[in-house]
Amino acid sequence: MRKLFILGVDGATFDLLKPWTIQDHLPGFAKLLNEGCHAVLKSSIPPLSPIAWTSIATGVNPGKHGIYDFLLKKTTNDSEQPYFTFATGGDRKTKAFWEILSEAGKSCIVVNMPCSYPPDPINGIMISGWDAARDKAKAFHPKQLYQEITKEFGEYYMVPIDILSKREMASKDVQSNQRLHEALLKMTRLRRRVLGYLAKKYPWDIYFGVFYETDIAQHRFWSTLAKGAEADSPIFHVYQEIDFFIQDLLRDFGDEIDIMLVSDHGFKPLLTGIDLNSYLDQQGFLRRKISIKGKLIFVLLRHFKSLRRTLKSVGRSSWLPERISNMKPRHMNIDFENSDVFFEGMYPYFHVLDKGKDRDIIPKLLQSLAKLEYKGQKVFKKILPKHDVFWGPYVDQVPEIIGILNDHFEVAGAEVFMSKLGSKDNVFLDHVWEGNHSENGVFIFRGNEARREQMETINVFDIAPTILAYYDLPIPTEMDGLPIQDVLGNREVTYSDYNIYKDESVAGT
Repeated sequence: MRKLFILGVDGATFDLLKPWTIQDHLPGFAKLLNEGCHAVLKSSIPPLSPIAWTSIATGVNPGKHGIYDFLLKKTTNDSEQPYFTFATGGDRKTKAFWEILSEAGKSCIVVNMPCSYPPDPINGIMISGWDAARDKAKAFHPKQLYQEITKEFGEYYMVPIDILSKREMASKDVQSNQRLHEALLKMTRLRRRVLGYLAKKYPWDIYFGVFYETDIAQHRFWSTLAKGAEADSPIFHVYQEIDFFIQDLLRDFGDEIDIMLVSDHGFKPLLTGIDLNSYLDQQGFLRRKISIKGKLIFVLLRHFKSLRRTLKSVGRSSWLPERISNMKPRHMNIDFENSDVFFEGMYPYFHVLDKGKDRDIIPKLLQSLAKLEYKGQKVFKKILPKHDVFWGPYVDQVPEIIGILNDHFEVAGAEVFMSKLGSKDNVFLDHVWEGNHSENGVFIFRGNEARREQMETINVFDIAPTILAYYDLPIPTEMDGLPIQDVLGNREVTYSDYNIYKDESVAGT
């Protein structure tokens, strides 16, 4: 049985890769493209990293794996008081392909997979991705691997904030951009070394390693691409570092391994940010609180994370709103008791409150959102009820309405990225980013049985079943994807009723 190395490149797009490989700027990527098959890899809905990578790992949609955004609403006894947490691998309801392969006796290495903390106790090695940034030592399996890696390489960086200040991340001035450029290269070079070190030192049947620095570079520096690849573009420099890793991988392992390259989504230029709660306010779906105390708390929580930690440690106080330590600062000026709908997340999810449900406001909401335009361009392709997008036993945890954005728009999901956030009169806002996610990602496969051709578009759901079939394991019928035959050659594809859910009492629907 041959080994399979899966290389994840967050946000990789053929819009950049194909011109750069044709111009001989990226010989490693070019070798994979020229010696294998490739296809556009259609991202998840929405095309956000935690959803798309989790769908790649599990072969199912958010209604089954449970991760629908960066921020997940938690169930509480108070339906009118929002409580959100940052999505982590612990929120994943279904098994990833590496868990299924591990159960089958395969040796696995998984490194830097987004939304994968805590690490799974697999047969092999796992280092969690950016959701483990606060608990680095706990992000390694087995536990002693953390000491080994830090002894060998020094500090292990998971996110740019490990190197930069919050101000530098939120600023577009020349010095901050230069610092971010340097940080991304430092992180990518470290990732190269760690991935290569583990690949050569430890045994593995399957290896899944992800570079996510491309995503940040494209978000922040998209305008630099107008100067050409040979110019001083941080985006190209990050891709070049990954290309060096591909060259190293081909040199060290040659034809002993097959290589699959995937991205979770593609990229396009960003036109504007959108403050959806301001729009809901203007349209009469949301009401604001006018409170000096609320405004003070809003400012303090927004700017001082340490205060939030202090509030959590001391518990509630009579002058504080319920669960204030868990509330997002942008919630502090929303009157939830008298509102119908509010937006929360990094994508247009609309939470319909009890008052709105009683008034049956959804048809009016859909009509209102469909009218939202920016300089003559519609903001939304579609606005849909969740059951039109997702299916499975956990679909009820997803907010009631999802707006499918047209390319070039980004919502005000994180205050740090927006200017004038929270101003009632501003719906369209400046954003520190220049690039934004698009649905067309990248799939490349180089192997003994791979055809040298461009295939039809495939889906992120197709990756996990293809990997299982690659190792001659039956594909669970509950998976939403289909095996990619151009990868599998003459292998026989079989299916089983294997329960993919971590909670064994849950049955598929």
